[in-house]
Amino acid sequence: MAAAAGVCRWLNARASQPVRGFRRIVPVALIVSLVPNVLVWAADGYAGAASAETVLPLMAMHVCAAAACWFLLPALAVQPKTFNRRGTPVPNGGSSA
Repeated sequence: MAAAAGVCRWLNARASQPVRGFRRIVPVALIVSLVPNVLVWAADGYAGAASAETVLPLMAMHVCAAAACWFLLPALAVQPKTFNRRGTPVPNGGSSA
C-alpha cells in the first residue's frame, strides 16, 4: 500500500493523466503480487503453508488491497492541473499562457 501511494503521488506530480496511468498499473501490480502465492501453493517445499486454507486468504487480501488502491488513492491524490502551451504543469491559480 505504501508503494502504491508513492506511485500514485509520483504519477499525480508527473503525468498529464495520473488516474488513467495508475489504474493501468494496479492490475499489473496485483498479478505480480499473486505470483509468490501461487508459487508457494504449487511448491510442496513448505509444510502446511502450501494449502488452500493458507494461500487463498492471502490472495484475497491482495485483491482487497488492490481494490482499495484502485478506488481510494486516485480520489485522494488528484488535484486539477493547468498546463501551459508547452504542456508543462503550471501551479494551480497560475496563468496558462
